[in-house]
Amino acid sequence: MTREDSLVRSAVFEHFYEDTEPMTFADGLNFAAAFTSYDNETEWILDPTYADLNLQRWRWGFNPDGSIFETWDTLSSHICSLEELGLTEDRSNAKFFEVGKRY
Repeated sequence: MTREDSLVRSAVFEHFYEDTEPMTFADGLNFAAAFTSYDNETEWILDPTYADLNLQRWRWGFNPDGSIFETWDTLSSHICSLEELGLTEDRSNAKFFEVGKRY
C-alpha cells in the first residue's frame, strides 16, 4: 500500500467583472501559451508546415438594434521574449505575473 501526494483546489468568486466592464491588455489582461517537448531547447520548435499555435476569442451578444451577433477572431500574437515573460533578473519589462514556485 502506498500513499500519493494530493493537491486540493477550489474556486471562490471573490472578484469578478461584469460583462459590461472592459478587459483588454491595457487593463492588465494577458495570455501566454507554449509548445514544448520538455527538453532544454530554447528556440522555437513548432514546424509551421506541421501546425501553428494561435489564440482565438469567441464573442456573442446583442447588437444595438437587438439582433444577436456571434464572432470568432484570431488574436494577434508573437513569440515572447524572456524579458516579456519575466524570466530574467530584471523584471521591469515583464508583461506577466511572476512564475510561482510550486514546492
